[in-house]
Amino acid sequence: MNHKILKVFSLLLALTLLVVSSGISAVAADIQLPENSDISKLGIQSKVEGNKVTVELVAAADLYFYTLHGYWEMPSNFKLIQIGSDLKEFANVGNYGNVEDGEVSYVDFSANPNKGAAPVAAGTVLVRAVYEIAPSAGAGDYTIGFTSDYFLELAENAYTQEATQTAKFHVHKDATTDKDHICDAIGCDAVLNDCVPGDAATCTLPQQCTVCDKVLKDALDHAWGEPTYINNGNGTHTATSVCGNDATHISEDTKDHDFTNGSCICGAKNPLTVVYKGAALANAFTVEGNVVTVTFSAACKVGYWDAAAGKYVAISATKIADNTYSFTVPAGVNEVLLVVKGDMNGDGKLATRDYNMLKSAFLKKTLTSVQIFVADVNNDGSITSRECNQLKSACLGKYNYAW
Repeated sequence: MNHKILKVFSLLLALTLLVVSSGISAVAADIQLPENSDISKLGIQSKVEGNKVTVELVAAADLYFYTLHGYWEMPSNFKLIQIGSDLKEFANVGNYGNVEDGEVSYVDFSANPNKGAAPVAAGTVLVRAVYEIAPSAGAGDYTIGFTSDYFLELAENAYTQEATQTAKFHVHKDATTDKDHICDAIGCDAVLNDCVPGDAATCTLPQQCTVCDKVLKDALDHAWGEPTYINNGNGTHTATSVCGNDATHISEDTKDHDFTNGSCICGAKNPLTVVYKGAALANAFTVEGNVVTVTFSAACKVGYWDAAAGKYVAISATKIADNTYSFTVPAGVNEVLLVVKGDMNGDGKLATRDYNMLKSAFLKKTLTSVQIFVADVNNDGSITSRECNQLKSACLGKYNYAW
């Protein structure tokens, strides 16, 4: 007979002798127990600290009993290393706890309510067990049970009852060999220690934890510097920018030349030159590709020299808005003439002297090709008396040229 069996046998023998000597008959466990003697009022609680688990059997209400005997049922990879109690009688002779096999017993025959004894107060820890979690135990949910039976004498009857309380708890496990920092249990996202930062954030990639991939710092985004331009010599230029956060990141963007401001930002000169008559027209036009856009208060003409015909050829105007018109220059033409209609002296405005110049040249038949282009409203390449009269009216403010 082993040590555990001897102790249990000794306890039961003592209880039997007590019943026989007092003439009390044992009552079956299914008999309803008196108030303050129901073993179901035993509670169980647990907490995990590091690699140790503490489980406590607690009186959930005031309880009477002579004896409490039971044993722990625990996982194989848990080791019971300590047993204790809040009961002062626990350390008396005849009360014992066996750490090796998890069995405990409590005996106090003086706790007889018939003799005026007080019950065990609610909240009293009857049995406290401390377990060490073996390294082989993984993270997850565990249970530890305590099966107990107790003996009580009340009103000429002896009561016994048995019950099992089960503590459920969760064990976190930090796999230090893998430098893990999150509980290994499936479905448990508890963070046990700080993230392990990976490579520093770049323009395109964030800094992440090497274990759980959590983003620790967002990507920096590019910090493009001022672009440099290269004229490709084919009507396009390439803008190159270097990222200030990472010099290996280079942006290249190729576009057609833009001559809106007279010359392209890359330094290329617009092959289409606009020769204008009158200082007031200097800022009255823009050039984009082969399109000249003119914005002026007086009607203007745009044309080009046709060497074969020996005259200026007018380009049709397309209205964009009031006093704003565009002129599409034919391919192969690199220079156009911009004038105010009727401006014979080329100062950009109409006055009586413009009419006098036209009248004199018309009579003497000394009109130049530019003067003919300026005064030729119907674009037939010649000047008539009608056009002279139109200019006279325009100079006097009685007539407005159409674009």
